[in-house]
Amino acid sequence: MPVFKHHVFVCHNVRPEGAPRTSCTSDGKSELHAQLQQLAKAADLGSTVRINKSGCLDQCEHGPTVVVYPEAVWYGNVTRRRLSTSIWSEGGPWSVCGLPMDA
Repeated sequence: MPVFKHHVFVCHNVRPEGAPRTSCTSDGKSELHAQLQQLAKAADLGSTVRINKSGCLDQCEHGPTVVVYPEAVWYGNVTRRRLSTSIWSEGGPWSVCGLPMDA
């Protein structure tokens, strides 16, 4: 069984129109999840990083949410534009997502 060093969970929750809290994705098809998978593959991290879809992470007010384990580092308002292949490395959870440490 493969053992991953990092698990990246990307919220896929969809709420009904008019719900009091926002959704991380409007249609359940997270482009963010797909891009993270592409970046992991391009960086040859497929054997160490697993990109997972998740249900609601209860951080709706922070926009599309991503959490990286085992470090338990959370990122809010994650967009395709904020992701970057140039930061991917084994340096830490922030680099797994391609986001700055203070995201």
